[in-house]
Amino acid sequence: MNRIHCPKCKSGNVTHRSRQKYLFRSAGCLAIILLCCLVADGLRNANVDGVVIIGIFGSLFFSSLSLMFGIYYVVKGIRQKQTNYHCGNCKNAFQTGLILQHLDEEDDILRSIRKQRGSGQ
Repeated sequence: MNRIHCPKCKSGNVTHRSRQKYLFRSAGCLAIILLCCLVADGLRNANVDGVVIIGIFGSLFFSSLSLMFGIYYVVKGIRQKQTNYHCGNCKNAFQTGLILQHLDEEDDILRSIRKQRGSGQ
């Protein structure tokens, strides 16, 4: 399996940042907002007791939270020009990564780095 590794530290802890990813997340937030509106509308005509009040306020809270995250993800999706990668270990941001094949464990990665250093001297 091909995995993208950081060109600086050769780590596999790389996150993928793309426009499509942010816009899918904003669509998920829209779905949560619609679900919360349906719950609040269904509880609107129910008998007023503690459970109904908690349900209405909970759905309003989660819909407002989803609205804030949805706006954030739409703005991030619009501003994202191309696919970027971000290393979680060394905090390096890059556009094209180092592709290492069939190296799933960290020991294999370290062995390959040591071989590269040994042959370069």
